[in-house]
Amino acid sequence: MIIYILLFLISLLFYSYSPEYYSESFCYNVFILFFISIFFFLRNTIKNKNYFNFHVFFLLSTFFTNFAYPVFIYPTNPEYFSVFSYSFNHNIISRATALSEVAINAYILGVSLYNTKTKIVNKNLVYEYSYFFSSGLRRFTKYLAFLFSILFSIYTMYVATYEPQEIILNTQFVNVVIVLFVIAIIINLFSIKEEVRNNLYLFLRKNTLLILSGIFVVLFSLWFGDRGPAIQIIFVLIFAYVYFVKPISLKTLLLLIVVGLFFLTLISYTRGTQSNLRSGSITGTITEASRQITTFNTFWNYGMDLIVNNRNLYVACELADKDGLLYGKSYFPYLFAPIPGVPSLLTDAIFNTTPEELSSAYKITKEAGLDWGLGSNAVGDVYMNFGLLGIILCFF
Repeated sequence: MIIYILLFLISLLFYSYSPEYYSESFCYNVFILFFISIFFFLRNTIKNKNYFNFHVFFLLSTFFTNFAYPVFIYPTNPEYFSVFSYSFNHNIISRATALSEVAINAYILGVSLYNTKTKIVNKNLVYEYSYFFSSGLRRFTKYLAFLFSILFSIYTMYVATYEPQEIILNTQFVNVVIVLFVIAIIINLFSIKEEVRNNLYLFLRKNTLLILSGIFVVLFSLWFGDRGPAIQIIFVLIFAYVYFVKPISLKTLLLLIVVGLFFLTLISYTRGTQSNLRSGSITGTITEASRQITTFNTFWNYGMDLIVNNRNLYVACELADKDGLLYGKSYFPYLFAPIPGVPSLLTDAIFNTTPEELSSAYKITKEAGLDWGLGSNAVGDVYMNFGLLGIILCFF
């Protein structure tokens, strides 16, 4: 615990004394601190050689979205990806990188403190969680998840046919499908977890309908070109396997990451062409993707969709400094998200705008003057709303 507190304090010092210009050496030193922090943290949190957990993927994605560009790409080619050719304040890069390290160390400190308290509370307790749901409820959730996966497939084909310009599926409907799938997984697997432990065949046989539901969502979302739903379902299925059957090895995890990066890159580099899966053929898509991949100069192209979010961080910090903090406005609509229509109604009544226009992603895109979305950045989004204190509290 002491080392995590020390690393957190050092990250605050880095932020406090960050230069008001881009400094390669400063960013490199921040990255070294990042590496040291995650090394000690992951060494202590990876249990029973279970490498597939939230911490690993969160920290891996954070490396790409917050550290890869300023440390490894900017020094050699600041406009390696075209999105960085759009104007932004380069003098903010050093401070934004240090801010990201504050967020990471706050996260690590929070998780470590929670784990320490849990160990103290449970030190003299011996218990085992037992969950059981009725067979009727289990069947109902299975069929409901399967029904919505079919509706998702139909919806995807409808949008592809009648709204061909759309590249992102309706967020609210996608969220309903994902939530129902997760609920069905929890209710069904918690009731039979001892039966399927270390038994992949039984795991597959007892959850055939759920797995088919997941496959439908994955295949149709990839075919459409929206990778978000596919990624979420794949993560849920792998987590179910790891938690209820057995952990996966480091070698298997690395293989999954490599294969995943390849296929996501395939979708990314073809969905804007005539060779995408939606309007072309599988062979045509693979051919086009292979052609584009052969033009890659470095490994960084495989992480493009994550790396471009570095720019969002810089613009978010710039907007917060220039226009002031949002004080949670962009989060307001989500408080009422479960009730259809209410987020838009209340946002219009209170702020005289739409939920989309309150979001950090909208403001970042508007700053660039583009008609297509640039997205946001987790650290930048929190900073735009609550500043440094918000970064510490939210990530903690």
